[in-house]
Amino acid sequence: ARSFANAYLAFRKSRADQVVSTKSTRIQDEIDTQTSQLDDLVKKQGAEKQPVRRDVLTKQINGATTQIGQLRTALTDVQTAAADPGQVITPAHVVSRSPQSTRVLFTAAGALVGLLIGLLVLVFRSRSRELDDEGPTSLRDPVAEDAPVRPRVGQHQNA
Repeated sequence: ARSFANAYLAFRKSRADQVVSTKSTRIQDEIDTQTSQLDDLVKKQGAEKQPVRRDVLTKQINGATTQIGQLRTALTDVQTAAADPGQVITPAHVVSRSPQSTRVLFTAAGALVGLLIGLLVLVFRSRSRELDDEGPTSLRDPVAEDAPVRPRVGQHQNA
């Protein structure tokens, strides 16, 4: 049991390290993108002659610098966080529908399926009764069916 627990914790640690690596790479890519945009803004500001546009570019440079600082802080937090193999790596999935709407949906589907099954049973039973009333067609005598019906002995006809 101990070896199984150690293997499981080793797996969880490697999974946690993968998550940290993925998050770090994603944040670093965003830092690189923001740095590239910051360099472009600095070049545009240096070439700009109008003071109004220079002020706008200065504000954009300040915003990009702030974002890069926040991203670097997030990167440091991700990289220095203690990796506990037993911690939850991915958060639980939030259910988008309420259980009440699911219950109503299943109830309606069950009622519809029950109604369809009932109708099929009804059609099957009515067809089987029609066949029972007619009897098998191969045993019927067509000559006897076409013959006129005569009264039985002891019955008198009303004329």
